Amino acid sequence: MEECVETPEPSRFAIRRRGILLSAAGGVREVVWRKASASDSQGCVEVTTMGSHVYIQDSKSPDGGLVLTLSPRSWGELLAAVRAL
Repeated sequence: MEECVETPEPSRFAIRRRGILLSAAGGVREVVWRKASASDSQGCVEVTTMGSHVYIQDSKSPDGGLVLTLSPRSWGELLAAVRAL
Protein backbone atom coordinates (compact mmCIF):
# COMPACT_ATOMS: atom_id res chain seq x y z
CA MET A 1 0.00 0.00 0.00
CA GLU A 2 1.26 3.46 -0.86
CA GLU A 3 1.71 5.86 1.99
CA CYS A 4 -0.44 8.97 2.19
CA VAL A 5 1.55 12.18 2.24
CA GLU A 6 0.51 15.56 3.55
CA THR A 7 -1.61 17.81 1.38
CA PRO A 8 0.10 20.98 0.13
CA GLU A 9 -1.31 22.97 3.07
CA PRO A 10 -1.93 20.43 5.85
CA SER A 11 -2.70 23.03 8.52
CA ARG A 12 -5.93 23.92 6.71
CA PHE A 13 -7.15 20.33 6.85
CA ALA A 14 -7.59 19.62 10.54
CA ILE A 15 -10.47 17.13 10.36
CA ARG A 16 -9.22 13.70 9.33
CA ARG A 17 -10.86 10.34 8.77
CA ARG A 18 -9.73 7.03 7.39
CA GLY A 19 -11.49 5.84 4.28
CA ILE A 20 -10.92 4.23 0.92
CA LEU A 21 -10.02 5.37 -2.57
CA LEU A 22 -11.37 3.28 -5.46
CA SER A 23 -9.31 3.24 -8.67
CA ALA A 24 -10.73 2.98 -12.19
CA ALA A 25 -8.92 -0.37 -12.50
CA GLY A 26 -10.92 -1.72 -9.56
CA GLY A 27 -8.24 -1.35 -6.89
CA VAL A 28 -8.98 -0.22 -3.36
CA ARG A 29 -6.55 1.80 -1.21
CA GLU A 30 -6.89 2.89 2.40
CA VAL A 31 -6.24 6.63 2.71
CA VAL A 32 -6.67 9.49 5.17
CA TRP A 33 -9.14 12.08 3.89
CA ARG A 34 -8.83 15.64 5.21
CA LYS A 35 -11.25 18.55 5.18
CA ALA A 36 -11.08 22.11 6.41
CA SER A 37 -11.78 22.53 10.11
CA ALA A 38 -13.98 25.53 9.27
CA SER A 39 -16.26 23.42 7.07
CA ASP A 40 -19.81 22.58 8.04
CA SER A 41 -22.14 19.84 6.80
CA GLN A 42 -22.90 21.64 3.52
CA GLY A 43 -20.66 22.07 0.48
CA CYS A 44 -17.52 20.42 1.85
CA VAL A 45 -14.81 18.57 0.02
CA GLU A 46 -12.25 16.12 1.35
CA VAL A 47 -8.69 15.90 0.05
CA THR A 48 -6.00 13.23 0.12
CA THR A 49 -2.74 12.69 -1.72
CA MET A 50 -1.08 9.54 -2.91
CA GLY A 51 2.03 9.38 -5.04
CA SER A 52 2.06 12.42 -7.30
CA HIS A 53 -1.69 13.06 -7.32
CA VAL A 54 -4.17 15.05 -5.23
CA TYR A 55 -7.64 13.49 -4.90
CA ILE A 56 -10.77 15.51 -4.08
CA GLN A 57 -14.25 14.18 -3.23
CA ASP A 58 -17.57 15.45 -1.90
CA SER A 59 -17.67 14.80 1.85
CA LYS A 60 -21.35 13.79 1.57
CA SER A 61 -20.38 10.85 -0.70
CA PRO A 62 -17.44 9.23 1.10
CA ASP A 63 -16.00 5.91 0.05
CA GLY A 64 -17.59 5.49 -3.33
CA GLY A 65 -18.51 8.87 -4.78
CA LEU A 66 -16.84 10.52 -7.74
CA VAL A 67 -13.24 11.61 -7.16
CA LEU A 68 -11.45 14.43 -8.98
CA THR A 69 -7.76 13.69 -9.59
CA LEU A 70 -5.31 16.60 -9.97
CA SER A 71 -1.58 17.07 -10.26
CA PRO A 72 0.02 19.08 -7.43
CA ARG A 73 0.42 21.99 -9.87
CA SER A 74 -3.26 21.91 -10.86
CA TRP A 75 -4.23 21.66 -7.17
CA GLY A 76 -2.20 24.80 -6.45
CA GLU A 77 -3.82 26.61 -9.38
CA LEU A 78 -7.29 25.57 -8.18
CA LEU A 79 -6.57 26.86 -4.66
CA ALA A 80 -5.26 30.15 -6.05
CA ALA A 81 -8.37 30.58 -8.23
CA VAL A 82 -10.74 29.83 -5.33
CA ARG A 83 -8.92 32.23 -3.02
CA ALA A 84 -9.15 34.96 -5.67
CA LEU A 85 -12.97 34.80 -5.64
